[in-house]
Amino acid sequence: MIEKLHLRKCTSLGALPEAIGIILNLTTINLFGCHITELPGSFGRLENLVMLRLDECKKLHKLPVSIGKLKSLCHLLMEKTAVTVLSENFGNLSSLMILKMQISLDCVEVLPQL
Repeated sequence: MIEKLHLRKCTSLGALPEAIGIILNLTTINLFGCHITELPGSFGRLENLVMLRLDECKKLHKLPVSIGKLKSLCHLLMEKTAVTVLSENFGNLSSLMILKMQISLDCVEVLPQL
């Protein structure tokens, strides 16, 4: 079973398939520098995901609401993305220990309570 998915700097990758949500053993996803514009709604099914790296995904504008279902997520690295809104469900990430975002506070629309 696949536990780690590393697609670092895969600039031809514009999106992940909805079927990513069926790879339940994934613990690590590294999309550093990919040109993805969004994550599929099925992302919330990745209940064993511990680390998600989205740094330098400059075309990523939002995270799916289902991200709040990632109860095992400890590390979310998303510096230099275009994300300006974090949904209220973001506050449900009970295991989150490290959140790295590098954004302009002028651009942030919504920051939920963590």
